[in-house]
Amino acid sequence: MKTQNLMKETVNKFLKLYKFPYFPFQSLSDVAVSTGLAEATWTSGAEYLKDNGIAELFAREIIQASTRVNYGQNLGLIHGLETMVCMATDGAVAVEGGNWQIFQSMLNASKATVRLNSPVSSIKLSDNNTYTVSYQDAGVDGGNSFSVEQETFDHVVIANPYQFSNISLSPPPKRPLHSPRYVDLHVTIFASPYKLSPEYFKMPSGSSVPEAVLTTLPANVKLGARTDGVGPAQFWSISTLKKVEAPANSLQDGISGGTHYVYKVFSPKPLKANFVSDILGIDEARMFDNSSSSSEASYTADQSIADISKSHISWYYEKVWQSYPYLYPRVTFEDIKLAPNLWYTNGMESFISTMETSSLSGMNVAGLILSEWVSKFETKLKKFEDGVGL
Repeated sequence: MKTQNLMKETVNKFLKLYKFPYFPFQSLSDVAVSTGLAEATWTSGAEYLKDNGIAELFAREIIQASTRVNYGQNLGLIHGLETMVCMATDGAVAVEGGNWQIFQSMLNASKATVRLNSPVSSIKLSDNNTYTVSYQDAGVDGGNSFSVEQETFDHVVIANPYQFSNISLSPPPKRPLHSPRYVDLHVTIFASPYKLSPEYFKMPSGSSVPEAVLTTLPANVKLGARTDGVGPAQFWSISTLKKVEAPANSLQDGISGGTHYVYKVFSPKPLKANFVSDILGIDEARMFDNSSSSSEASYTADQSIADISKSHISWYYEKVWQSYPYLYPRVTFEDIKLAPNLWYTNGMESFISTMETSSLSGMNVAGLILSEWVSKFETKLKKFEDGVGL
């Protein structure tokens, strides 16, 4: 109940960012203070929970499991505000077919010109405060050849982490942009005819492992603010996504027929074959050979999921994401306005790293640009009414 009340109190402060007099906000640092959210950003999740009377055991076993699956970070590192975000899961919904459709619909509704596979190389300020944007145009052949194109804009919004953009800014910002370190999240999706092993998870033999397995640190493991904080579990989470039936012709490819289970694993490093065999309860000696029943089959600790035979792992996909920044406690955030008519939305990532808050950041910049236009129009109108002229 204490955690729920603290989460609701924090969410209510956050919702102020959508409304007057806070929206649109010129400075994320200033609005964090004025809404009271800075009280949660300038301390670690562990300290924030302790200061608000949340028991250490509950924080470690419940809340930290959530910060690990959502951000790959322990309570000793992640700040208090993002800790509360991890607990604000009530009413969460998803779009059937994928949340990407939200942003596709936004683009369609805006009637904007979208240039895919066209990386921006430079943004240069002109004498009249417009910007010349140089970019590589993939053209009609889908990216087999590129041409360098230029366009001029009244305002430019940089909406990705600047450190990964390879964009040259001329002149450079007066206040250099911070380059926060990002989490390298390894996502592995694979299919297997084996269920998760209850014995591996210290459960009675024959019992069913939950569809979602989250992890935390043992009470005697104190990793503080270390970025290599996964601990003895070796993974952040394992999810059973669905059951599927093997294709009729799968046997000729060495794939077992019948029902297969599709799993998703979040981890800080690529999955090793021996780890996969352990969680599925597969005899390591038989893991790499479809036909061998010999206990003398050889394997090494360096072998990966790709080395496991298709009779055990019928399909897999691996992806490494620089998924979100390490959310260290802080009191200041990146400037929203880098220069006249040049804007930056990605400072929001170190405040709250979600799709929703990134959308808020974009909406906020749009509001600031509109406010500037209205202000300039009102100034010109007053001059006209006063007979000064435009």
